[in-house]
Amino acid sequence: MKHIMIALPALTAAMVAAGLYAATNETAVMELEALEVKASLRESRLAEMPGSTTVYEGCQIERSGAEHFQDLIELTPNLNYSGGSARPQFLQMRGIGELDQYDEPLIPSVGFIIDDIDFSGIGGGAALFDIAQAEVLRGPQGSIFGANAMAGLVNLKSSEPSPFFTGRGLLEYGSYDTTSAGLAVGGPLLRESDALGFRLSLHQHRSDGFMENKTLGRDDTTISTSSLDG
Repeated sequence: MKHIMIALPALTAAMVAAGLYAATNETAVMELEALEVKASLRESRLAEMPGSTTVYEGCQIERSGAEHFQDLIELTPNLNYSGGSARPQFLQMRGIGELDQYDEPLIPSVGFIIDDIDFSGIGGGAALFDIAQAEVLRGPQGSIFGANAMAGLVNLKSSEPSPFFTGRGLLEYGSYDTTSAGLAVGGPLLRESDALGFRLSLHQHRSDGFMENKTLGRDDTTISTSSLDG
């Protein structure tokens, strides 16, 4: 009997420890939200996309410090650009694309879509403030977006209105007299309605740049961009 009395507490303690371990394991299991790709006829999970696709969420864009899409190009495999302005204007996907506006064909090979509006050939310097998701699809997308996306597609989606009022602000200052300011607000238009909402985003980025004009004796060669989204 002495052995039984001594063994029972030990057995009970082992059972309690096993139960706590199992409960800890249950609470530690978390289901990650699947990334949805918007640039398709219907929204599809990233893992189900038939072609090579890179998706940047808004939180990733903020952590990377990217101000313009040019900053994401340098992080994206198989995507390159050439100039034509202060920011990238012509994109190349896997080596296919235009280098300037005088090359044939004149139709862009890499599509650039911002909130379902086609900015192909002019959107390379798009600001990333209040962008919820950036998608880069490699390979022909002509069946959906036509001849502008024969080599690939870039799709940017702004933050959507929420059923409650939200807002965010941005104020930065850096070298070369770089200043960046942004404000975004959104919410429901009607107090008890989730179906009708609004989102307004304003952003401006300005920098003197690192170049110096010897002829004029000035070092304020300005690079500035502004964006308005609603």
